[in-house]
Amino acid sequence: MQTIIGAPANGLQNYHLYGKDGKEMSIKDGGFSQVDLLQDVDAYNISRLYNLAETKLYAAFEDYYNVSKHYKRRYHIFKQQLLKEFDADSIYAVAFRFAKQEIPILSGLFGLAFGKFNEEYIEIVAHAFEDKIETQISIEEYTA
Repeated sequence: MQTIIGAPANGLQNYHLYGKDGKEMSIKDGGFSQVDLLQDVDAYNISRLYNLAETKLYAAFEDYYNVSKHYKRRYHIFKQQLLKEFDADSIYAVAFRFAKQEIPILSGLFGLAFGKFNEEYIEIVAHAFEDKIETQISIEEYTA
């Protein structure tokens, strides 16, 4: 599951992926690419770091990518802001709530992006998402 979340282009060619109908997918695309993950993390971070009611979007982008270069620590910031917003102690705890559909509007959006999961897969999905984010944080630390 961690491999599917934020997979690079053609990164799933050696995996057997099945659609909701139980048939193997001919196009090996998990539907949530590495680019999707980066865009979502950056959009979330920008929305949390800048008061967009008072800051022009282009100014927030300029600061995030060029001045303060927050993008170089995007996953650190993402984790910090997510835990703060949901008053949680781990990414797993937040992802579990989304996968279990406990957060009304946001869980619906999560369901559209990732699908709904049978009860037995909720923990697996939550752990996979946490593992993906923690792996990305480790990469940021290693490359800093």
